[in-house]
Amino acid sequence: MSLANVLQLRFLSVAGTADIDWDSAGENWTSLPYLEGLDVSRTNVDPENFTMLVVSIDSLKVVCMFNCPALEEDPAVYNSHGKMTLGFSNDTFKVLSSMFPDTNNEQAIFSDWRNGSNKNGVNLDDLMSWVEWILSHALLRIAEANLTGLDQFWLDQGAGLLLTLLQSSQDDVQEWAATGLATFVVVNDISIKVDAGRVKAIRKGGDVQLLLRLTRFLNEGLQLEATKVIANLSANPAFARSVGGEGGITVLASLAKSTNRFVAEEAAGGLWNLSAGDKNMVVSGGIKSLVDLIIKWPRGGHGVLERAAGALANLAADEKYSMEVAAVGALVVLEL
Repeated sequence: MSLANVLQLRFLSVAGTADIDWDSAGENWTSLPYLEGLDVSRTNVDPENFTMLVVSIDSLKVVCMFNCPALEEDPAVYNSHGKMTLGFSNDTFKVLSSMFPDTNNEQAIFSDWRNGSNKNGVNLDDLMSWVEWILSHALLRIAEANLTGLDQFWLDQGAGLLLTLLQSSQDDVQEWAATGLATFVVVNDISIKVDAGRVKAIRKGGDVQLLLRLTRFLNEGLQLEATKVIANLSANPAFARSVGGEGGITVLASLAKSTNRFVAEEAAGGLWNLSAGDKNMVVSGGIKSLVDLIIKWPRGGHGVLERAAGALANLAADEKYSMEVAAVGALVVLEL
């Protein structure tokens, strides 16, 4: 009832809210004259009240409804009634492309908007900025929940959406998208086993250079999550080769020198994953950085030590590299 009095309200997200009286919401929110975007993801909204809201609010343009169990059981709710409805059963790129009638590539609508093209004379900045925000948040929560039965969603559009959102001008959106990428590829948290199909979808939808560029940002939160993405994806041999070929070893070696222990830890994890594959990729600057890490974090940095020691152990076990490992003092620091 209180929200219904905020007559200038244009965008509303109640995602993840568990105690909404949807009968009251359906009765009151329909009086909001300027509401353009509504996010009800991860709520228990029922089809009847959802349909009432979508049909009755004339100003409404975009509705987000990811992971709403009651709605997913009723395909009729995807009858958009002239509104853009975002959910598991709709192609988000295709739905949003209706705002860009001149686009030649549905997958490029976000970049078209950011570049100021294909707006059809309409200012979409507020709406698209909000869409970026709710999508990045929704996808992150879906990835963290590790919901079953969503493999096809991730392969068809989820990975592509996260890569697109990584290029947003909004720091929160970039950070959430990076965290989502690092999370959804991992199918076993203990061994950091990654899903080959999801990694392939990421490699298809974007390039390694995009992720490497994000690690150079001054925003430490984004830098940390981008480093984690590279570290996790490097557990896949094909992606690891791409990282090595694109200069990623030098980037990870530099990140391992970070004064932020968590960034250094993820960088060490990336080097560890790379050392398990083609060891040539780690020799170029990586060994010295790993030794320096162990010296720098002798106390309180157990995650750093585990990853750095693991990478050095992999390299030392190979006759071709054991002398190089010994030459930089790795055996001495490992005995400390």
